[in-house]
Amino acid sequence: MEAKLHIGHCASAIEKHWDEGPTFIAITGDIAQRGLPEEYEAALQWLSDLVANFSWSIPSNRIYMVPGNHDICLPLASSSLLALQTKENSEQLNSPKDQKVDWIEDNAEGVDKILNFAFRPYLDFSKKLTLLPWLSEPTDQERQKANRFSYPWLESRFRHLGVVFFGFNSAQPIVPRVLPNREVPEVTIEDIVTEAKKVVQTMDSPPLFIGMTHHYPLAGQKDLAIDNPINLNQLYTDIPKVALWLHGHWHLRETTLHSTKDKRRLVVNSSPSLTVKEKYRPPDSARGFSMIELERHDSRVTGCSIFAVEYENGSLVSRCVQGGEYTNEYTLAKDGYFQQRI
Repeated sequence: MEAKLHIGHCASAIEKHWDEGPTFIAITGDIAQRGLPEEYEAALQWLSDLVANFSWSIPSNRIYMVPGNHDICLPLASSSLLALQTKENSEQLNSPKDQKVDWIEDNAEGVDKILNFAFRPYLDFSKKLTLLPWLSEPTDQERQKANRFSYPWLESRFRHLGVVFFGFNSAQPIVPRVLPNREVPEVTIEDIVTEAKKVVQTMDSPPLFIGMTHHYPLAGQKDLAIDNPINLNQLYTDIPKVALWLHGHWHLRETTLHSTKDKRRLVVNSSPSLTVKEKYRPPDSARGFSMIELERHDSRVTGCSIFAVEYENGSLVSRCVQGGEYTNEYTLAKDGYFQQRI
């Protein structure tokens, strides 16, 4: 009953601003709490019911997603350190010794290939929900190894609308028995840039590239951000010149415009989480989601407005107030980056 109520609330809140519903839906990770199949089954049903309000069906090429640190299935990851071992103490010396499944020594080599299953529940869920165009796997073995848990994709089928989305997994590498790290392989970014250049070659003018990760993409946020953000720098050059980044992990509403010494600018948006329980999100943070409206002229993005929709006294309330505290408005400048609208 509660899930159905939330679906109705969400659909109504969205349609209040957009009569026909959203054009795209972006999910920035932590769909599950423990990466278990039953969690994804519940999420799939919830999202399927939600998008049915907009006459969508799943899988959809308008739903984009990246995994979070809670989307790894730790039991599957940890099983790489399990082995069938012989018990040392046997009741009868002449009988075969009993065997049991137990942890191998911490410094011993586990069954590394089992780690491939750690994201399997998430990936199965993704295939049922989305039609993400995954990047081709590198042919070079070293690049394959580096890219192993990145799951990069780039969606250019809507470039006629002036936008291209891309995303990759920032919750890596996998470490058995603990949550994953927050590192991004350089080869992952190189592959995305290569694909972005191919897209731009087919267009009269470059589109707006929108990046997606679970973790914050810039430096300065310690354990809340990607550990090696320097690897992302090539995303902010001439191509793809990313101007908008969507991330999760914080479970709260925050939109900021970052400027660098070399005059690059990046709008970074963190959304409040819709269904996460209070004990799993920062104190006094609201549940909800972000709405981003891109303004276009002649098939080119010219500006955007970002605001949150959050629960207040049991109802979803829009924070959209033009020029208000909770609405962030930007204009795309001639240099291809956003600037604060005055």
